[in-house]
Amino acid sequence: MSIACYIRDDSMYGQVLDVLARHGFHCIRFTSDADLLEALASNLSTVVLAARSEIAAGSIRSWRACRERALPVIILSPAVGGESTVRVLDEGADDVVALAMGHDEFAARLNAVLRAYQADIPRHSISLAGFEFDVELKMAADRGRIVELTPAEFSLAWLLFSCPGTFLSRDALSMAVCGRAGDIASRTLEQHIYKLRRKLKLLPDRGVQIRMASGRGYILEIVEPFVQEARERGA
Repeated sequence: MSIACYIRDDSMYGQVLDVLARHGFHCIRFTSDADLLEALASNLSTVVLAARSEIAAGSIRSWRACRERALPVIILSPAVGGESTVRVLDEGADDVVALAMGHDEFAARLNAVLRAYQADIPRHSISLAGFEFDVELKMAADRGRIVELTPAEFSLAWLLFSCPGTFLSRDALSMAVCGRAGDIASRTLEQHIYKLRRKLKLLPDRGVQIRMASGRGYILEIVEPFVQEARERGA
């Protein structure tokens, strides 16, 4: 499960990333509202976790409006209570959690919100078209053969295989894999794409390929006989 973290502060993001990783969640960082909206519209993330300082008037409503399916929204705050907490709850946030909260309680409240939306439990593994990925072990395999991937390559593979057939923009992928967007990050992303294609042998005759879409992003394309399998797993 991918969680969109709308957190500009590096220190705060580091704390959140540590908690989420310990409990099997995959985090995608966003530092602009525009990038977050694009990712949500592309169904790149399942939950929004945002710092209270980043919430402008109407933000939560705009995040929800760009999604056909329900979108859980959790707000991070230095402390819980007061007028600001009431405001974000009134605007549609599902919960407000304090940064000082213990790791286990933080994860428990996140899972409680997900249960309310009848969401799946955090996804720890992916098995698709002969490929397997384990997010806890950071392990990738192709038809039982272990494939050595760097952390960035694994993150990229996890995102692409999590949503086959879905357009993922360069900026959204760059932010998730490199922690930033822009021309330099885009070139770095292209290098990771190239190496991932080579290591996993993602070619048309393999039945799975990474295809550039409109020059603005990428799609993991599954061809027959794996299309139905991908659809069933994504349902």
